[in-house]
Amino acid sequence: IGFTTDPRMARSSPYPTDVARVVNAPIFHVNADDPEAVMYVCNVAAEWRATFHKDVVVDLVSYRRNGHNEMDEPMFTQPLMYKQIKKQKPVLQKYAEKLIAEGAVSRQEYE
Repeated sequence: IGFTTDPRMARSSPYPTDVARVVNAPIFHVNADDPEAVMYVCNVAAEWRATFHKDVVVDLVSYRRNGHNEMDEPMFTQPLMYKQIKKQKPVLQKYAEKLIAEGAVSRQEYE
């Protein structure tokens, strides 16, 4: 089944980052659809590493819009999930709309 196997069937843990628990590293899970949250968590992780000189893990919780590669058709193995993914706007479009609505950038600047 490969890359679109349900995580419950493919691993012993819900998070692929659980392996970092072996070295007692903090793990920050962050929604990859939120660029500002990603930057915040990356800054916290960088500060942690600089302060404590120890490993830290950032887990970008995300999805593949088109499956693993051009040969993968995720609708075969995850039809419900990929129907929802197809409805999602791309991150750049969502973020641009947010910034335009806030007046931080104009549509022309975005284009």
